[in-house]
Amino acid sequence: MKTQEFVSSLRAHNDTPVIFDCGSARVPAGYHVTEVKAVSYQTMDCGGKSDAWTETIVQLWNPDATDKKEFMSAKKFLGIFDRAASGVPITTTAELKLEYGNDTMPAINYHVGNITLEEGNLIIKLEPPKVQCKARDRTAQPPELNMLEPAACSPGTGCC
Repeated sequence: MKTQEFVSSLRAHNDTPVIFDCGSARVPAGYHVTEVKAVSYQTMDCGGKSDAWTETIVQLWNPDATDKKEFMSAKKFLGIFDRAASGVPITTTAELKLEYGNDTMPAINYHVGNITLEEGNLIIKLEPPKVQCKARDRTAQPPELNMLEPAACSPGTGCC
């Protein structure tokens, strides 16, 4: 989901509590938005093709025992986001990801799957990232790899 689409969805529900659902667990009430990141990537895949893109990453922090046990409203979430966006070059067309982890789950940059309104709450379904082979996906066939011959896997060959 693009940053602008995410922000617009929240702006349409200002006073609604925002709940993040990681599938197997939800981010507990009392979470904090601890950081908003404007990230720029410059990459080269295993097939030798370079790429560049930006992402917006919002970091969620697990509450501790002294935090209020209520979910943040969309208005409060956006207040924090807007304040960060005034000092960080957020690209509205960048994909937005939510970074979250706790004592039993490692921190992961989740994709936003969808946003739904359920029982007066805005439920943001988070989906874990998947690893992909861009060279293979471009050609729609698995790359051939001969580990005994290093020259068989060099930039431009399409291998991984």
